[in-house]
Amino acid sequence: MTGWLGVVFSALFLAAVWAIWRASDRSRPMTPWLVGLGVAIAPALVWASLIDGALNGRFGDMHLSLSRLTVDVTRGSLSIGGGPDDDLFIRGASPSVVTIPRQAPGKGAVLMEVPEAPAPNPVGETLSVAAVRHGGSYDVIGAQDFDPGMAVCLKGCEAPDAVWYRFERGPFHFEQDGKAGPALPQRRAFGLAPTVSWKPSQAIHPLNRVLPGAPATHGFVYQTGKLFGGWKIVLLDPKARLGKVEGGQVVPFPTPKPEPIPVDQARALSIWDIRTYNAVDPGDPLGRLQERREIALGQSGTVLTAALSTPAVERVGRCPRNGSPSPVAPDFPVLGGDLSNALTQDLPYPEPAHCAELVSGTFRLTDPVAVGKAAELRLDRLGGPWILGWLSLAWAVVVLAVWGEDWRGESGGKRRLHWMLFVALQALLAMRMLTAFAGLVADPELAGGITVVGEAGLAYVAMTGLFLLMAPPTQGRALRLALVFGFMLAVSLALHLWMGGPFWSPTPGGLSLLATAGVLALSALQAWGATERGADLVQNLQSRAQGLVPELLRNRTVDWKTVLPTTGIVRGLLGLMSIKERLPVLGFAVSALYTPALILGFSSLMAEGAKASGRQAIRLGLAFCLSLGVLFVLLPVGVKDNGYALVGIPIMVMAAMGVWERRRRATDGEARLAAAAWAAPLCGAVLMVFAALVVFQAPAAASPEDLARAAVSASDQPALDILSRAGAYSQNQLRLWAFGSPDQVERYGSWEAENLRVWSQHLSDYTATLFGRGWLAPVNLSVLKPVQLNDNVSTIHIMAPYGRFGAAALLLCLGVLAAAAARATRPDVAGEPGQGRILGLMALWILFGVGAYVVLANLQLAPFTGRNVYLLAAASDSDLLEGMTLFFMAWFGLTALRPSTPEDEVV
Repeated sequence: MTGWLGVVFSALFLAAVWAIWRASDRSRPMTPWLVGLGVAIAPALVWASLIDGALNGRFGDMHLSLSRLTVDVTRGSLSIGGGPDDDLFIRGASPSVVTIPRQAPGKGAVLMEVPEAPAPNPVGETLSVAAVRHGGSYDVIGAQDFDPGMAVCLKGCEAPDAVWYRFERGPFHFEQDGKAGPALPQRRAFGLAPTVSWKPSQAIHPLNRVLPGAPATHGFVYQTGKLFGGWKIVLLDPKARLGKVEGGQVVPFPTPKPEPIPVDQARALSIWDIRTYNAVDPGDPLGRLQERREIALGQSGTVLTAALSTPAVERVGRCPRNGSPSPVAPDFPVLGGDLSNALTQDLPYPEPAHCAELVSGTFRLTDPVAVGKAAELRLDRLGGPWILGWLSLAWAVVVLAVWGEDWRGESGGKRRLHWMLFVALQALLAMRMLTAFAGLVADPELAGGITVVGEAGLAYVAMTGLFLLMAPPTQGRALRLALVFGFMLAVSLALHLWMGGPFWSPTPGGLSLLATAGVLALSALQAWGATERGADLVQNLQSRAQGLVPELLRNRTVDWKTVLPTTGIVRGLLGLMSIKERLPVLGFAVSALYTPALILGFSSLMAEGAKASGRQAIRLGLAFCLSLGVLFVLLPVGVKDNGYALVGIPIMVMAAMGVWERRRRATDGEARLAAAAWAAPLCGAVLMVFAALVVFQAPAAASPEDLARAAVSASDQPALDILSRAGAYSQNQLRLWAFGSPDQVERYGSWEAENLRVWSQHLSDYTATLFGRGWLAPVNLSVLKPVQLNDNVSTIHIMAPYGRFGAAALLLCLGVLAAAAARATRPDVAGEPGQGRILGLMALWILFGVGAYVVLANLQLAPFTGRNVYLLAAASDSDLLEGMTLFFMAWFGLTALRPSTPEDEVV
């Protein structure tokens, strides 16, 4: 029955909504069946999806993966590129981007770039370049130093009338016969910081876009990130030359010869495509390099190994557990040349009776022509992840055994809130497990492969376990915590065996491993602390620590006057150092630390504003407006993270709600002015959205008269003018204008507009059903492949399998969680809310607000941003860190940072 899973999914989240709201009523006891219902929701979600996948026969795909190529360099060569004869075929790359030629005995293998720039690949992709990785930076093979005062010529460079383009500074640009090209945006490093290494994801400047007259050429320049400039140029035209300006004339340099690079100096080799963009505003990048493959190189004796960092994987058939295999023709384009021909003859499909036993098998494919060349391949059967179902069920039993009695005996206080937060957190992490496996099925080449699924399973237990240990059991603590310790070890071992390899090596995975270590250490310490000897030591340490705790922490307050300016300064400095989205050392997104800091600061500001009156309230309201504008708009826009502004929407709403609750006190002019200041950001945001959706219309790229004139013109210029106007708008502008006049945007004809049309069509298809198509239903990711587990996870892995009703039920659960937490922690005596309560509720409302906006954006009902529903981006440790931080902040804000009440039992 189509859509039954969406109905069950929606019903389970609605049950969670009812249970959480029911538990928030402190006048009603926590009954055993209510506690059990909440804990059982996450396992039920997992099992319903697994059963749906089994009933629809969606398990058992056979995957063929290539991990490495080997070649005896004394007997043959190895080529990498997009040509049909290349040994390692990279779709979209140019033929033979890099070759490893045959070597004489006794010499080490070397890399060599093809000296003649080949024509673009027939599939119409752009040229590619190879780069050698050194730590976190890259050196493009063939790149030459290019400083102001030098010049470049594209052809006929030996002739007296050769055309030379001179490179000048102030700002950096090219000149030719008095004509100047556009200024190149300079990447500046912060003055006190070390040199910022260049990475291919940073801007490049194609020569055909920055040279005066826009000549036809394939090369590009880029800035290395040195403190005072530092430019390099890559010439991809065989007749191009460099020269130096001396005495007003250009003196050509000798033609450089490609220098071989020893393999021991190029342990990692990356192939990058040159991608160009339309620059809308000054300073926008004109191009970037998009990675195709990264290959780790090594040599042992005369045998060279080229190992793919992300194995190339293709589906080659289906092998159901209780059925016969149904192989398909082995289309494995990553292998080229004679190895590709050998694959069609040597692929060992399993016999029909072996399907149930097939787990994996590795075999070696040898080149029938070139002796000494071979490929190492692996054939896997991707069966149902039943281990995730048993893991979720067993964890539910352990949780009820350890914490169930405390929850059931709860009449009010912290443990009621503890259970409510746990129910929602466990459901989200269950969805993370399902999303990880669905992402692997949709994209067999998912970075990390099966380890991403194992990491999600580990996070399901480790993260919820760490959260539960914030309120350890009160009865039989030592024995119950020993059970948690043992279960955590068992889960780690089970996932290790299931993945067929060490679980500490996946990417991502570090955060889950850290949480696992935290659960093991915390459960062991708490179990020991429950003993008589341990309790005495803990009490002694607590008494000694009292004198070391600062007064600020004892008062449980955070000063916004320190937190908000410091956060803004640090974020600005990171932007000056070209650190825009990801911290280079930790590897996490900047927002994983930026968002919690803002919650701390704004909760302090709002708590102080709730108690203020008169002119003080007005000043705090103005500070609120200024802080929102700088921290959520100016700084994110300055580092090109425009979508971050949506995180500020729940904060604006909370401020406006506070004004509404205190409306009866606004009896004089100053009180009304203060209320207006606090509500102004939300009112302004609403007006801006209204203007964008209703008033603002997309400008026409071409009128009917323009189209008619272009059709009858003997020249192509009218048509080129139309395309030029259409290409003057960025993808973000087109997405915004699509709300007001989608038909107009679709007729633009530019590359950006066509991409937007395809993207919109895919989103409409995935989100079309009310109750979904079922878990693991076939999907054609197309342009959504790179973002299926982040930007568009709510489309592909929530609304497509579970439907719109399923997504609405999930969001309703998050919204009700925030409202129920406010209800459960409402003080009995009327008064102004403390900072802790504001902080906890702000974290929960951000959790809901960001998720709701992202789902609306994927339904194409709101401008699109690059964010995702928290905790569902299964391939991102940053998402896991930021989402878990919100839950922990909610718990500590609503419990540890509020005054104790008689209802609060000792935790």
